[in-house]
Amino acid sequence: MSGLAAKLQRLKAPPLALSGGAAGDGVEAVIAPASGSSGQGERVLLQDRTHGPGYRHGRVLIGDARTANAATVASLALDEGLAGIDASRMLLVDTETTGLQSGSGTLPFVIGLAWFEAGALVVRQLFVPRPGQERPLLQRLAERLHGTSVLVTFNGKCFDWPLLRTRFVMNRLEAPPQLPHLDLLHVARRVFKRRLGATRLTDLEQQVLDFHREGDIAGADIPAVYFDWLRHGRPADIERVLEHNAQDLISMAAVLAELCRRFEAPADDDAAEDCLGLARVAERAGDEQRAWRFAAQAARRSTSPEVAFDACAFLAKLCVRHRAWADAARWLERATRVRSERAAVAHLAYARVCEHGLRDFARALLHARLGSAAESAEASSRRVARISRRLVGQ
Repeated sequence: MSGLAAKLQRLKAPPLALSGGAAGDGVEAVIAPASGSSGQGERVLLQDRTHGPGYRHGRVLIGDARTANAATVASLALDEGLAGIDASRMLLVDTETTGLQSGSGTLPFVIGLAWFEAGALVVRQLFVPRPGQERPLLQRLAERLHGTSVLVTFNGKCFDWPLLRTRFVMNRLEAPPQLPHLDLLHVARRVFKRRLGATRLTDLEQQVLDFHREGDIAGADIPAVYFDWLRHGRPADIERVLEHNAQDLISMAAVLAELCRRFEAPADDDAAEDCLGLARVAERAGDEQRAWRFAAQAARRSTSPEVAFDACAFLAKLCVRHRAWADAARWLERATRVRSERAAVAHLAYARVCEHGLRDFARALLHARLGSAAESAEASSRRVARISRRLVGQ
């Protein structure tokens, strides 16, 4: 029986009045009360593990998350409130719960925490063996929040953090402070959704980090495992839940490091779809130069007509914004040559640039006719008639 399994077996015994205790040696689990615990018999399992500065999760060095640039994080998250964070004092948070709702009936029976300490990532997991004994978990979490610069979660803004704040209130504990919060799910969707479709953490692990779990428990099965533990106390199944939770935390650090790397120093093999996603993020963050570079990379390296089309259209839009009409025309000309079902849209945009920017009415008339399918018949007729009059009047 593993050391963790033995300690889980001990949790099945009648509650003991514990006095003192620390969080363990960073490798194995220990049972300890939370400081300030009210009443006897409240126990919590703390399991610590440490990953040194050189640890790679898939192909990503997780220690790079510790030095993430605050301005980069703020741009990726489209949240200026993150511009002043200190990434070395981040706290990654992930819970395992009895359900997928954040209401009062859902119990977070595992709270996973991770932070950097002396360059290493420390992963601490808190497990409560029975409902009604979650108070020590929440107190440990509150202690850990002191000195934290930013919370990092994956779908935590919608689920984990509201749930935890609800549990503080239900346990008559002071609610934790509202810290800057980076939810990686929203960032990952903006960057990777076009290529991956689904952006679950496991999808990012496999397709972005090149990390593949073995024997992982499905997240949908976790509530049933806890209910089974309450009835039968099977340590092996809870061990699988804790391993799943630990991998989630490590993956979150790796995803953050990889997102920052791509935004600051894209590699030649970064997918065109991802570059286009980053271009749109950079534009929304007000960094048009970076947006231009990403979109140009997407246009250059794409093997997908639709991605190439969108990249050219995006670049043309930036040109129009700055009245660079000739450059806009070149990108739209390129977009019309892409074998896309939306070619008429590019022709219509091209007609507008030629008419209003370049005042090239002959070319505008040609592309207005080629783009007629992109607008109503009535609008197209009016456009063609107007450009024809302007052409005659030249």
